[in-house]
Amino acid sequence: MTPRQVKHKLDQSVIGQTEAKKAIAVAISEHYHHARKCLENPALMHRHFHKQNILLFGPSGTGKTTLLQAAAEIANAPFVKADATKFSATGFVGHDVQEVLTQLIDIAQKDIDTARFGIIYFDEIDKICDKPTGILGGGLHGSVNTRDVQTALLRLMEDYEMPLVQKSSTSSMHDFSPRTFSTKHILFIFSGAFQHTDSREQIPRLQSAHDFVHLGLLPEFVGRCPIRVSLKDLSVSDLKHILARPSDVSPLSRYVDAFANHGVTFTFDDDALDLIAQRAHGHRLGARGLLTETEKTLRHFSYHLPCCATLGLTHFHLDRETVADPKLTLHRILCAYNLDDDDDDSDFANCDNAVLRPAVQIEEK
Repeated sequence: MTPRQVKHKLDQSVIGQTEAKKAIAVAISEHYHHARKCLENPALMHRHFHKQNILLFGPSGTGKTTLLQAAAEIANAPFVKADATKFSATGFVGHDVQEVLTQLIDIAQKDIDTARFGIIYFDEIDKICDKPTGILGGGLHGSVNTRDVQTALLRLMEDYEMPLVQKSSTSSMHDFSPRTFSTKHILFIFSGAFQHTDSREQIPRLQSAHDFVHLGLLPEFVGRCPIRVSLKDLSVSDLKHILARPSDVSPLSRYVDAFANHGVTFTFDDDALDLIAQRAHGHRLGARGLLTETEKTLRHFSYHLPCCATLGLTHFHLDRETVADPKLTLHRILCAYNLDDDDDDSDFANCDNAVLRPAVQIEEK
């Protein structure tokens, strides 16, 4: 598995972010081949290994989580995602950071050898920066000790040996066989927005290790993440490309399936996607803005069209006019089937008697 092959597969899941994909592709490829060689020759597990831990930074909705989930699937490795804000150093306020190791072992179906080469992803790492009065707004200051959380995470990255106590199946009830679980070969990936607390504007000049230390990450923490990559805001063109994809990546795929359940074919044109993408970009939420706009546009169609389907509707086309004024298009459709567009169920007597008719009968009308 080469880095180019990994990036090609990542391209199928996330639009844009070329530099981040290349960096992740190299790290995943090296991680995959390192794991393969160690499993083939266990003696290699005791040799020094330079891990390519990654720190991703960029606005929310730019594809960080999707990228890493796809990368873990490509590497065929156990994958755990955790929110850094949920942890404390000892667990007395939040969760103990060691819990992610237990989750990794569980995902690997208790296969310790497989779990040793897993991938652990911590999001919201900027929220535990030790800057109580800094640019980022202080993160968790006042709820947990952010420096201690960073130290606990740092410990995981430094070839930590977690004790495991496993009951022996051939021993007596009180006989336990001690084991340890090493984090030496686990790939750690961290991400955060690193934005001003009152806007989507990213902190400038996040390039050197010193920049991240200035924002409150421990020098040792930054040093354990040699790969630091910025993810850019998605453009209108990027958002439109996401919508047009004939896969689950597009928010519109949900509506294609939902309308098909009632025998309605859902189609859309290029101009409609243009307008949705433009509006979504205005939310400044990245790809998440697409979810907001598609739901706002199609909410009432999702409610009314299944009833129309029982009366003969078989096709619904989304054009720019409908995106611009969904209520007008919906009103025309409902009038065509003698239905009202308010919420008085008594006005839907026409479809009440037809609602149990199978969808295949629609085509016979």
